[in-house]
Amino acid sequence: MRDTDLGWMTKIVAASGGPVATLADLRDRILALGSRDSGHAAILPVHFIKREGLAGGQDYRTLRFDSDVGKHGDTGTSEAEVVRAVLDGRADAGAIGSPFWKAVRSERLVPDGALSEIWTSPPYNHCMFTARPDLDPSVAQRFAEALTRMSYDNPRHRAVLEWRFDQIGTPVRVGLVRDTAPSERMNICMP
Repeated sequence: MRDTDLGWMTKIVAASGGPVATLADLRDRILALGSRDSGHAAILPVHFIKREGLAGGQDYRTLRFDSDVGKHGDTGTSEAEVVRAVLDGRADAGAIGSPFWKAVRSERLVPDGALSEIWTSPPYNHCMFTARPDLDPSVAQRFAEALTRMSYDNPRHRAVLEWRFDQIGTPVRVGLVRDTAPSERMNICMP
């Protein structure tokens, strides 16, 4: 896992002064979501909001922007569409990742004060390797050890480490997470 992938959060944003000021205000309203395979702009927001007592399709409607499907989390275009939909009134609120929200504010991508952050998810780690639940633990351990031994100073390793334009800055963690419920509910898990 890369250091840049730690501590992500999903932000629900709404038009400042509009009808949605809290998560509860989403009832009977429209939530814009990014690409359906985006953890931070689609899968996890729906999961976390359901844990807060609101179910998509029952308590609120969704407006989806699947412009980045297949990029496995690189959803900048769909997140921009989410913000645009909130600003132009097609959606009452929208789900975006914390890095995009930070860019929206620091780069002044929308007029000052136009959007308010109404809810923040618990932190999670963004990009990581996943494996089937039946993966032999010794194979998982060998894979983690191989990653841990990679060095940015080794030219053969550098190409792999630069694939995502940064260095691995966090020790590899090995563990099994068996909760596939969020992605199964969104109908994106492979059998």
